[in-house]
Amino acid sequence: MDEKEKQAFDLVGTKEKRILQLYKTLIGVDTTVPPGKNYDTLLDLIEPEFQRLGFTTERVLIPEDKVATIPLPLEGPRVNLVATRSHGKEPVTIYAHMDVVPIEEGWKYDPFGAEYVDGKIYGRGTADMKGAIASVLTAVEVMDEAGIEPNHDLIVCLCTDEEIGGYPGIWHLAKEGYVKGHMLCLEGGQDPRIGLASAGAVDVTVTTIGESCHSGMNFLGVNSIDAMLPILNELYALKQEVEKREEDGVPGPPHPQAPSKFMTPMFNFS
Repeated sequence: MDEKEKQAFDLVGTKEKRILQLYKTLIGVDTTVPPGKNYDTLLDLIEPEFQRLGFTTERVLIPEDKVATIPLPLEGPRVNLVATRSHGKEPVTIYAHMDVVPIEEGWKYDPFGAEYVDGKIYGRGTADMKGAIASVLTAVEVMDEAGIEPNHDLIVCLCTDEEIGGYPGIWHLAKEGYVKGHMLCLEGGQDPRIGLASAGAVDVTVTTIGESCHSGMNFLGVNSIDAMLPILNELYALKQEVEKREEDGVPGPPHPQAPSKFMTPMFNFS
């Protein structure tokens, strides 16, 4: 570890108040989706923090026709932020979504309060994933103070509507060419752990074609459902094999009925 790296680690220990302030700023804005109506309010508060660190910023609005395809009661503009800081190096895109899921009953602490208790921060979005935004800002600030230049050009994308699918902001940014280089998604807990995995998806459509006939003379036709049954049997056998696999060391969903404590594939029929 060289002197600058040592200085950076020492500086991290002085940033507790700073990162808690950022947490309170981010979590204090209710971006529950649906309706997700405060994205612009959140960016009004956090965009200046990126600009202060030398990032150039651009707000990217999701087109209304794309928003209209999401069958949920949404309110407010679906505005995303792209913050870029360049040094002429290969880019890396850091992704974080701004929305959070609705508040259920049983909270002991204010879900929008970012209360710090016994070494933990409580609030909706601390781990998923407003905490990542606060962490990135603090990390860049520490690197600057220690005189450490990043190995890559930084592109930070703060995005809308991840929790509801449909047409999320990161999809739009990727289609429009804002996402460049490798992507880092910093979603996770407050534990000092780094996981390497990607929850991708593959959709396969299988079509069988029949021949219509009178039900009283079915020997004259071909039932497309009958034709599908052997295929479904083979696919079901493949499902049993595939879902036994697991990614050692990459934590799976924190649910008591999860088949493994590690990440496993899901094989679904629809």
